[in-house]
Amino acid sequence: MTRYRKYKDPYKIDFNRLSIYGNLKSRDNSGLELGSEITVKVSDMDMEGRGVVKFKGYTIIVPRAVPGEKVTIRVTKVENNKVAYASVVKRIEEPKR
Repeated sequence: MTRYRKYKDPYKIDFNRLSIYGNLKSRDNSGLELGSEITVKVSDMDMEGRGVVKFKGYTIIVPRAVPGEKVTIRVTKVENNKVAYASVVKRIEEPKR
């Protein structure tokens, strides 16, 4: 081995560090898992009257939530197309009128 290399075994190289595509390990769902609880502010409402939240690239649909309301939700279903469904655990702040 040469003295300029900072590794001893050439077969144990971290290829993600040398890749032009960035860190491949960071492409997971970033903490949005089934059963996780998060505190969010409802931003919008869909056509069926359910609250809609944007969180870490996901669109979370929350029944019985009103836009402007701050709630703690529990994720009940996560789909592959960046859509998740959740239920309200606790209402923290009412919407301003």
